[in-house]
Amino acid sequence: MTKGFTLLEMLITLGVIGILLSISFTALGRFRDLSELQQTQQLIVQEINRARSEVYKTGISYSVSWTADKLKIVGNSTKEIDFSSSDRVKIISKPDSVSYAAPYGTTLAVPKTIELKTKSGRLAEVLIYGVTGKVFSH
Repeated sequence: MTKGFTLLEMLITLGVIGILLSISFTALGRFRDLSELQQTQQLIVQEINRARSEVYKTGISYSVSWTADKLKIVGNSTKEIDFSSSDRVKIISKPDSVSYAAPYGTTLAVPKTIELKTKSGRLAEVLIYGVTGKVFSH
């Protein structure tokens, strides 16, 4: 009797490795989608909060507007964040804006929502609430 692997044993081993690789690739894709969605969501929250704090610091009113591929902040200077290069995450809510009035950073009491969607269908929201214009991610 010789020692070694038979062809059947090699095929079974390769089949198991193939199944494990396919499971890991799909999980990795979902993880990348979720990670990019959370990064985009936190970037939007951070930039809107930065605009709110600038109103307190400078006494200049700020305006934040968004479209499907851009977040635009206008105040002491203009800043645009372009999401068109991202093929994974898009803003799906209709174009809208919110203004933070000096000196206290107040807004209209109407809540605003920025909805985000990944290519695979995951959803996330950035919520802007009430007169204070507080920003939350959901």
